[in-house]
Amino acid sequence: RGTPSGLITVVWVLMLVWMTDTCALLVGKTVGGPKLAPLISPAKTWAGFFGGLAGAAITGAAFVAATGQGHVGAIALVSAGLGVLAQFGDLFESHLKRRRGLKDSSRLIPGHGGLLDRVDGLIAAAAGVGLIAWIGSIIGVPGGLFIWT
Repeated sequence: RGTPSGLITVVWVLMLVWMTDTCALLVGKTVGGPKLAPLISPAKTWAGFFGGLAGAAITGAAFVAATGQGHVGAIALVSAGLGVLAQFGDLFESHLKRRRGLKDSSRLIPGHGGLLDRVDGLIAAAAGVGLIAWIGSIIGVPGGLFIWT
């Protein structure tokens, strides 16, 4: 967040993770279909996965349109990739809970999977943004976030 584009990056990541989760849930419940990973998370469907992917891409494109930051196509593509990471973060956390035989990862938010379930996708997407920033710093982009240039 300490870079010139830091705050906008934080807001973008938060929005795209929330919309990934929301669109995955809505499309998955509406369309249904084959299960994505039935042994890990029996309610998730492939339709929901692609709904989340589309939600992330649309959110990225809308964010560029609203802020004037970045290139619409590039940000939509990066957003979709981060949406995939967010969904894998969610699946990974579900996998860890199943291995331990737990319904919730904590008692802080009972019935909602626990606190970790609220931030699992965000942690994975933030790691992706960190990788983008690291690559940007290697190629010499000031602030490291080459996606906004």
